[in-house]
This record gives sequence, structure tokens and C-alpha cells, in this order.
Amino acid sequence: MSLGRPFGGRRPVAEIDWKRLDREYDIPRIVTRLDGADNVWNIVRRLDAPGGQEKPPVLEIELAVPPRAQPENQAGAKERGAFLAEPVLAIGEQAVRFPVRLMEGQRLVCRDQATWRVLGADGAEVAAGQVASTFPTLVPGANRITLASQAQPAADFRVIVKTVKVYR
Repeated sequence: MSLGRPFGGRRPVAEIDWKRLDREYDIPRIVTRLDGADNVWNIVRRLDAPGGQEKPPVLEIELAVPPRAQPENQAGAKERGAFLAEPVLAIGEQAVRFPVRLMEGQRLVCRDQATWRVLGADGAEVAAGQVASTFPTLVPGANRITLASQAQPAADFRVIVKTVKVYR
């Protein structure tokens, strides 16, 4: 039973406060295999965002390799075998390579599409660098994302991929 006007209508563009919609967080993606299925997904760029086609959003990324659970009685529990060697993030047909090895507890952060930093579990900067190639641009609609690595990671590795679209 409805007592008023139903939902479903869209606000006029002049009434939308785009300042409050400038950051769009995607659901974090947990990648456990680089098999062409688990490491491939889509993120969507809004068609009606401010700036339209002229000003595509900046894509912020974070790749985190969480520590693996180690049984207490396992010999060599201190051995740190999970890593992601030179992660490659492809957006559509273009790819960005990060020349770094991410170890357990570390995360790679790239917020401006030009520089990247690797932070340790304690938050201290471990490495930093410049993005070597042009960062891929998101097109309106669905964008295919693929995470790859130079070397095959350990069987029990896990990477959490976080993306944020920042509309200017």
C-alpha cells in the first residue's frame, strides 16, 4: 500500500549535488587464483557523472596481500612465502605494471595514476615509484579488469583489490 508518490523517478540534473557523489567505491575483490576467471571482473563507470566524456574519473587502486594463517605447530611458520611478483593490472586492453614484489602484509597504493607506494604491515613505506606507462582510462559503462603477476604465486595466496573512481 502506498501513501505517496512511488520511487523510480530520477531527480533533474540541476538538483543533483555532484560534490557528494565524487567518490565511488567498488566492492573489494578477493583474488585467490590467476586462472582467467577469479582474477577477471568488471567495474562500471557512470554514464551521467560530472565532466561527462571530457573528464574521465581518476581510478585509485590498492592491492593488499594479507598475512596467511599459520598453524602454531607448523615448522618454519616464520617463512614468508606468499607474494605477488610485479603485479599487472589491465583495464580493457591497456595494462599497468608495478615493478615491485608484494610480500605478505604489504599493500600497494596508487591514488593519482602517476605514483605508487608499497606500505608494510606497520604502515611504513617500503618502496615507491612512478607509473611507467599511461594509466588506462575508464570508458563509460562496464570496464574489464584483470590482475596478473610475473610469477605464479603460492597455492594459498590471496590478494585484495580495492578500486575507487574519483570524479572531478
